Amino acid sequence: MKRFIVVFFVLLVAFSATAFAGVMETVKAIATAPSLIIGLVTVVLLYVLKAIPNDKIQALVGKFAYGLGVAMTLGLSKFKFTAPFWQTIIEPYFVDLVDNTIGTFTKKFIEGVRSDNNG
Repeated sequence: MKRFIVVFFVLLVAFSATAFAGVMETVKAIATAPSLIIGLVTVVLLYVLKAIPNDKIQALVGKFAYGLGVAMTLGLSKFKFTAPFWQTIIEPYFVDLVDNTIGTFTKKFIEGVRSDNNG
């Protein structure tokens, strides 16, 4: 009987340690999950951005976007393979593509997010 109790106790300790390690591994996996980290970073970023006035954020993003557009169009208008076609063929279609997809998506997305504020 004594041997049975010792074996039972050893097996119980081994099982408990394994179960605890499994629980701790699960807690560790949840705490370091990319989705949790991304969510926390997003909350902090949104909190910080809310403290900055909208006009300053829009001015900074607008300046960056304008510079990116200028750099792209200057590069493509000077590149020997695209220079003859950029101004007349490629640029108008590209601008329409970006405006009709990304521009419209952004405007309508914001309109949809704010749709519950009317009333």
